[in-house]
Amino acid sequence: MSNVIPFAPRPTPPGLRAGPGQEERAVYTVKEVAYLLTLSLGNTYELIREGTIPAYRLGRRWVIPRARFHAWLDSLTVEPEPQISATPPLIPGPRRGGRH
Repeated sequence: MSNVIPFAPRPTPPGLRAGPGQEERAVYTVKEVAYLLTLSLGNTYELIREGTIPAYRLGRRWVIPRARFHAWLDSLTVEPEPQISATPPLIPGPRRGGRH
């Protein structure tokens, strides 16, 4: 059983590079990672700054190594949703005798 949730392919939005050489690049931009994770640009920068998403600062730019990004993404696990019981939980009745 795998914890990987497949994402449906989406068309590349305007402004992102697409075409020959895309697969050969060693790094992603923050904008590309935000698109891949369906996060806002601001949230992506925040996750990068706090070290959640593996990235390097090169001058004033952040770059995300493809191999490290995909290894990090593959290492994430999905928490199973809690099982909902078909029977309601037992609720104790009022106590009898003595002080409450």
